[in-house]
Amino acid sequence: MSDLFALLSTTEHAPHDAISDAGDSDDDGLFFTDTAGEALPTYSDDDADGSGDDASAPASARPPAAKRAKWHDNDDDETEVDLTSVNRLRKLRKDEDETTVSGAELQRRMADHFSKTAGQTPTWALAPSVKRELVKERLERKRKRKADQAVAALLSEGSRKKASKVKDVLAPTAALFNDDPMDEDDDDDEGLLEMLDEDEAAGLMASTASLVHTSRTQLPKESLSVARLPNLQYTHASVTSVVRFHPTANVLLTAGLDKTVRLSQVNGRDNPVLARVYLEDLPIHNAVIHPSGTHAILTGRRKYAYEYQLETGAITKLPPMAHMSDAVLPSLEQVAQSQSGKYLSYIGANGNVALVDGHTKKWVANVKMNGTVKAAAWMGDNVLTTIGGDGVVYVWDVGMRKCITKWADDGGFKNAALAVARDGQYLATGAYSGIVNVYQPTHSDLDWQWQQKEAPSRSTLPLESMRHIKAVSNLTTPICQVGFNHDAQILAMSSRSKKDQFKLVHLPTCQVFANWPTQHTPLSYVESFDFSPHSAMVAIGNDKGRVLLYKLKHYPRY
Repeated sequence: MSDLFALLSTTEHAPHDAISDAGDSDDDGLFFTDTAGEALPTYSDDDADGSGDDASAPASARPPAAKRAKWHDNDDDETEVDLTSVNRLRKLRKDEDETTVSGAELQRRMADHFSKTAGQTPTWALAPSVKRELVKERLERKRKRKADQAVAALLSEGSRKKASKVKDVLAPTAALFNDDPMDEDDDDDEGLLEMLDEDEAAGLMASTASLVHTSRTQLPKESLSVARLPNLQYTHASVTSVVRFHPTANVLLTAGLDKTVRLSQVNGRDNPVLARVYLEDLPIHNAVIHPSGTHAILTGRRKYAYEYQLETGAITKLPPMAHMSDAVLPSLEQVAQSQSGKYLSYIGANGNVALVDGHTKKWVANVKMNGTVKAAAWMGDNVLTTIGGDGVVYVWDVGMRKCITKWADDGGFKNAALAVARDGQYLATGAYSGIVNVYQPTHSDLDWQWQQKEAPSRSTLPLESMRHIKAVSNLTTPICQVGFNHDAQILAMSSRSKKDQFKLVHLPTCQVFANWPTQHTPLSYVESFDFSPHSAMVAIGNDKGRVLLYKLKHYPRY
């Protein structure tokens, strides 16, 4: 201790020359003279490594140095980690013979393992450009929510009077339709947006990866990553015949034969009920929500229907079509809606399909096929597809009011299900035997979209253009519903004739996902299903009146 004290004392009071001699160092590397008017020298990582450009070049003329993560350590590349030394590291091995990996490779494997376990990238790890878009969406939701709250306050009294026709009074729920469960009322969003803009501008020229990167999710064809979410809080007193996701808000509409309609916020936690409506004279078999999200059409085995204003709670009864006899249109039970909501179609008797204007709810025209109509689906706004009990598929040009082509479904018998993908890329039919046939037009998507946009009244779909891809035979009971998700990578099919008859098919390979649902998935008798607008969720209604919710981890957005 005395020696240490003596050394410190000597160093503290020693003259400058003594310190320099003792350390064998050069003063020029430790001290410099600060002269007014002279700029300090600038250094970069390249200068330190000795491999940079000409040091005499001005800093403004040099290209920006590549950004590195704050936690990057060059020693990680030289570090070797034994994966067999700790039990919890064994799961990171790619094969049994592998024992050691570098530190950088260990970081990559741990990040991949975390992403697979968590199901999505955490917010703090997102790129600045992605964060910027999320903040913009959050700000837009806030602005719209404030506007909706003001409108709802003005319309509240009128809404209560109109809703008095039903048993329960529905309070306005417009302010809740844009409520995101992950949205927090943070006053620093504008500042965060500016900061993200600066970061994105600084790194814009550093890489072109963001310019060529595609946001389309590519699903694996072997298995799906699925997580179960809490069921909706309530249970219908009968089968849940309808489940429909709202097109823009985290809201799910459910209805059943108990004449009750409910709106629930699907936040993945408690899923609170927003509104409840009871219709005294209409057991609900079907419903469609307008693409704008403003209203829904509720139908059943009656010659009339109800229009439900989702934002204000108003209920309007749509009267029967006076000129339609029971031989033509006995009920409005089976309804289908074109993609933009321009038309509604109601399946009638003796091959009749009634076309109704989606805005005025007035009858426009009828199309008639041979035999009986069992199902209908829209391809855009100007092409309607129907299928009959004899297994013949008809394609109708709505503008010309005529059938442009038809073909016999491959092995179809008593078909009762039909679906078209959102972009017209696929068409699926479901038969009494449990067979689901998948068809694909041979023309390109761009050609079809151009045809629909430029000359919808002259659009044609030649018979030879529909190519049969595959017959999926994993179900053996009559198919009741088929449907595609938003990007047509998943085809869902169900049957209510037997328990747990629900399958998801990967497209375009047409392979059924084997890992879900399993024999332990509590589906019971599946009555209805629906995908959320961007396929992050799937809702399933069953015969017990319950609504099951599942999350597809491959899709990050609702």
